[in-house]
Amino acid sequence: SKNSRTCAPSTEKWPGICGTVAKPPENTINRPCSNTFLTTEWRSKGYGWFMQTRKSNVLVVEDEADVRDLIVLHLKREGFGVIAVDDGEKALKHLENAGASGAEIDLAVVDWMLPGMSGLDVTKWLRGGKRDLPVLMVTARADSADIVRGLESGADDYVTKPFEIPV
Repeated sequence: SKNSRTCAPSTEKWPGICGTVAKPPENTINRPCSNTFLTTEWRSKGYGWFMQTRKSNVLVVEDEADVRDLIVLHLKREGFGVIAVDDGEKALKHLENAGASGAEIDLAVVDWMLPGMSGLDVTKWLRGGKRDLPVLMVTARADSADIVRGLESGADDYVTKPFEIPV
């Protein structure tokens, strides 16, 4: 497939995305490399080692359709897989089912002011479950106290609206 590659057993070095690998590691690799994560398994198939790569998936949680569509457009243009929802409850459903469905989420872009469950509550839920998922809070709340509150809730970074995406 387009996202996989095989090579000869142990004699050929595979030029991987993060460097050259002479033989497969014992455990799974999970290391960011540009917008691709080396995640799944190395398996001996009798003819060599097999490694599959996948796109990084971004969960966009934004209730304003125009802003959500803009973020989704630019993420897809950069090669990311994108799941977009318009409220916190839908975000939690995707996050709870992500591992089971095979569609792992690598980053969450979350608006603070959502209908129902706020983006702040989504972030607190993630951190309460000890998830390492990076969270980018995107909001119109630009007051310094709000920025501190957003970061204290567990967001890894904070972007205020309006923002500009370079083309």
